[in-house]
Amino acid sequence: MPDVPVNVRELLGFIPYYFEGLVPAGNSTYRAQFAALFDAAGFASPWGLRTTELRHACYNYSWEHGDCWNGPSWPYETARVLTGAAYTIVAADAAKTDAPLTKEQYFDMLTSYVRQHTRSVAVNDTASPLGSGHVFENLHPDLGYWNNRARMYWSGAPTRDQGDDYLHSTFCDLVLEGLMGIRPELNGTVRVHPLVPTDTWDHFAADHVLVHGKVLSVVWDASGRHYAHPGRAGLSVLVDGHVAASRPTLGELIVQV
Repeated sequence: MPDVPVNVRELLGFIPYYFEGLVPAGNSTYRAQFAALFDAAGFASPWGLRTTELRHACYNYSWEHGDCWNGPSWPYETARVLTGAAYTIVAADAAKTDAPLTKEQYFDMLTSYVRQHTRSVAVNDTASPLGSGHVFENLHPDLGYWNNRARMYWSGAPTRDQGDDYLHSTFCDLVLEGLMGIRPELNGTVRVHPLVPTDTWDHFAADHVLVHGKVLSVVWDASGRHYAHPGRAGLSVLVDGHVAASRPTLGELIVQV
């Protein structure tokens, strides 16, 4: 029936976590909702997060319009969930309480999001080289093609070539702020709290990141053998080429820039 509310659970329900501090760290009231992100009957799919749960009767009830929010995976909405997930993990670490998801789970979601941008396909694909990913509005969560572009081609729409240069998510922010953990603050400091999977990543570097007018570098080298500079084991933060803070393990560092 039209205009009748239904009790479908949507990915939009994670938006409070996008606003850092809105849900206090350690609040267990809504912890259970995170499990649905990794549930194949919930939001999880082979090609990223669905916008509604697969288990609901209203899931994907119609493909008549390409901009459906009742099942396809939207990078825009996924990006907001990933931002909120990173905030949640960092806040829990700071409060010394358990987060409702792990760094490994966060990385798995981010990996699916990256795959949407680098391995997906489209009708009349213009990716160069082909197979390197085509970005548009929403993706078929099970088959990996861009649904809206396909719909426009099927219907012969004059705008069917939309999406050749389309990007409406926050890819760079998710990598630099989320995964690398570079978080500028209003007081002129930068909080660095990487969320990389420690069991598989023994080194990484984010270099020449402009923050507060300074050039910031974040270097993780578990053994101290991968980078000539700063040439030390552990996590280091450099400001304008000089080591401003360091620690032997992955964790939080705060530097004044």
